[in-house]
Amino acid sequence: MRILTKENILFGAAGFSVFALNSIFITFSVLFFDEAGYSETQIGFMLSVTVIFSMLSQVVTGYLGDNVITIKKILLIDIVLTMIIVLLMIPAKGSYPLLFVLYAVFSITGRMIGPMIDGYITRMAQIRSALDFGFTRGVSSMGWAFASLVGGFLIRGIGIHMLFILHTVFALVSILVVLFLEDVPVNKKEMRNGQAKSESFADSARAVLGTRGFLITTVACFLMYTGVNTVHTYFSLIVVHVGGNSGDVGLGMFLLAMSEVPLLWNFYRIKRYFKNDHLIIFSIAMYVVKSILLIMFQNVAGVVWIQIMQGITYALFLPSILRFLESLLPARYMTTGIMIWLAIYNSGSQVVGSIVGGYLLEHYGIVPLYVVCGILSLAGAVLMAYALKRHRLAKEGV
Repeated sequence: MRILTKENILFGAAGFSVFALNSIFITFSVLFFDEAGYSETQIGFMLSVTVIFSMLSQVVTGYLGDNVITIKKILLIDIVLTMIIVLLMIPAKGSYPLLFVLYAVFSITGRMIGPMIDGYITRMAQIRSALDFGFTRGVSSMGWAFASLVGGFLIRGIGIHMLFILHTVFALVSILVVLFLEDVPVNKKEMRNGQAKSESFADSARAVLGTRGFLITTVACFLMYTGVNTVHTYFSLIVVHVGGNSGDVGLGMFLLAMSEVPLLWNFYRIKRYFKNDHLIIFSIAMYVVKSILLIMFQNVAGVVWIQIMQGITYALFLPSILRFLESLLPARYMTTGIMIWLAIYNSGSQVVGSIVGGYLLEHYGIVPLYVVCGILSLAGAVLMAYALKRHRLAKEGV
């Protein structure tokens, strides 16, 4: 398979810039809130409640991308709005209620641009065989790594205001690159009573959530990622708690993202030798191992370098689980299905993780936080194993 195709280069560049944009604010915004004088509980409450808006917007966006307005147009609108909202946080940092409202709007627009580019690439790969998800997602991870590393050292050396300068630069670059992407057409309207009508949101959501295998898989991912996202959400504060600084935070995020690249780039080779189910099971087992290692190594080097396990966890899990979801859902519901899945497993887990994580970190410390996260990841892994076995038996007609 050719890797350096026009489609891979353009979507890889778009993924790089969009993930850099996502990385710079999601990684370092907690430090901005901490510097503004807010407690871990206040930060956790703001993150958790506002992510609920992200959940709802992701579900609606999936439906719109399938039936009403193209994904490309939605992505461009979201990037522009996110850039404006983040800049408005600078004068608003002294007012918790105003900052809360702005972060809520950011949750609607900014938090979903990363998942949206993933959904965009997945849908386009169904149309253009020259587009390889693993390669483009690997380049996207490099964008996250680049922004994390550069952002960490610039913020440490110059100040937190570099967060907003870098975010604006990455937003402008993202807009420029996305403009050159091929668009995914919306589904054709069905003829009803002599009139062309789009399938309603309720019908689309019912069709997706009515697929039992999809629902079980989504709940399993939610449990597993409540633990994972809790650690990611408070990663910057955890590093500071064990004696690190923003440079260490940036290095950790750099290692995390770069470890994804080799496996994502070579996923098309890996899937030739291993069954998709086995890749999913292995990756989620490694999540549990990662939780155990984080409990064992309570120092800056341990917390930072354990992030390199992202390669054998998320980098294997993401393309494998997307392939599994493709086997569960019809093509016409893919964007809606992926965004519902993302809303529940990613945003939903962030809601719970932000509340629980902030409380545990402030009142009990890092180790109890890791223990709870590990238990949740283990519960999700067990349910995922059941979902995979159930799907395999259904295919075999048992």
